[in-house]
Amino acid sequence: MSGDAKTFVDEALREALGQVDPDGDARAAALEARVLNEHGVRLNGGITSNDRRTRDVRGRRRVRRWARVGAIAALATAIIVAVALAPWESETSRMPRLAAPGSASAALLQAGEAAGDETWRPLRDNEYVHVFAVSYAPDFEGIDRRSMMMGFASASETWLASDGTGQVLSISGGSGKPDEYPSFSRDPKTGKIGGIGSRSPAPDENFDVRRSIATPNSVNLMAWPRDGRLPFQRAWVRTPDGFLKTDDFVMDKKSMGQTQSGERNVAQWWGTSLEAINAANEDPDPDHAVRGLLAFHLKSGQRPFRGGSATINGQKQPEATISQAQRDREDSIQHAVQLLGGAPLSPDVRRSLFRWLAEQPGASITKDVKDEFGRAGTRIRFTSDLDEGVKSYKVSARQIVEGASGLGGPAKVGDIDLDRVYSVETRIRRSWRVEAMLDVQDGELLQFAFADQEQVTGVRPIYVTYAEGPRIDVRDPGGGTFMGGGSVFLAREITTELAPTAAVCRSAPETCH
Repeated sequence: MSGDAKTFVDEALREALGQVDPDGDARAAALEARVLNEHGVRLNGGITSNDRRTRDVRGRRRVRRWARVGAIAALATAIIVAVALAPWESETSRMPRLAAPGSASAALLQAGEAAGDETWRPLRDNEYVHVFAVSYAPDFEGIDRRSMMMGFASASETWLASDGTGQVLSISGGSGKPDEYPSFSRDPKTGKIGGIGSRSPAPDENFDVRRSIATPNSVNLMAWPRDGRLPFQRAWVRTPDGFLKTDDFVMDKKSMGQTQSGERNVAQWWGTSLEAINAANEDPDPDHAVRGLLAFHLKSGQRPFRGGSATINGQKQPEATISQAQRDREDSIQHAVQLLGGAPLSPDVRRSLFRWLAEQPGASITKDVKDEFGRAGTRIRFTSDLDEGVKSYKVSARQIVEGASGLGGPAKVGDIDLDRVYSVETRIRRSWRVEAMLDVQDGELLQFAFADQEQVTGVRPIYVTYAEGPRIDVRDPGGGTFMGGGSVFLAREITTELAPTAAVCRSAPETCH
């Protein structure tokens, strides 16, 4: 649309609004006051905060605009169509987006609209973002759970202000059996407790996350007081005689190896920097804000670590041929879901995060599923699978022995024919998953999980040493890489109090303060 046409539409709308509803602003203000009186301020669709009177400026503009919808319904159809199709429309995140009914995209869009309707305002100086999340090992189809380091569940209950002050309560879950305790050792000279350990559950063991957290092996509290006191850390281990304190010290550069930073706390627990969060919340274009958050993540050092393929007897193991563009997309999907879990983002930005996810390919939907704590929700899962043959190569016994020597000193040769040449053919299978379990009606993220597994299969020559001497075996030694984990979000709110809600804090309150 040309500039002249835009000006004409602007003037026509202003004139029509003035004629049809000359007192609209006053009535809108009254409506706003009544609405804000009846509804609490919530963070990310979470529990109601203490302040029920305020909301952000863009939210006030929305209330006023909605208050006048009935009054402008009689405007000419031509003007309405012109506004809807105007290429200079700045609030692109308000434009409706279409998706097939019942699809994953439709569910994400619905959740986004619910999240976007929440009231919100920036954090005040005396407030914390409180998030209670329980971590667990997810069970994905196509993923070998034995690849995971199968420990018990763990939990984190965090309270962080915008300057990074607050506290973090970390709970290492137990077996769920009250009479089963972790083992630990003591330094014979100082008596200091260390080396806390416990039996890990088998992959097929009937394991209850809730009981694991209620009967933890250990509890750790880190605090960054806002009253000027130095940061400190305290820790306890569960014993038959109750919880035994193992640590109580000031967290300074001497004890921690680095100076404590509020910015570091925010980046670790909110998923991105305070600078990026503030920039997104203040951006008048929420879609642009989301692109900025994701671009910031891709440039930051917080992306999933991929240390490259492993080596076996000096032979570098192959990696899946995934393009950098696909890696970026996958990392961005994972990051977007994680931001919905803990970052204090405005409703507009949360809506746009859901909308961005709705546009990404590879998503499936399963309705009426339960999370690890039995809450009902809708599961959205992004998947990517690859199964490819790796180009064959040849390797001599001499290269194999030399590779083994480099790993642990000179390798014995024995009767090995160093001139023998082996032909190696392998396959690589990759399975990538990101899962979000949602309360679609409220725009709430209930549970998040991800997995990225690469498995190398095929027979290869391996240097081994037995009692009868060294030799080269030709077999499938396995190999590959795995990353994965999951979190269940039990609380997400704005609060002024450091009030732990974990079950252990009721049975052993001394561990949580």
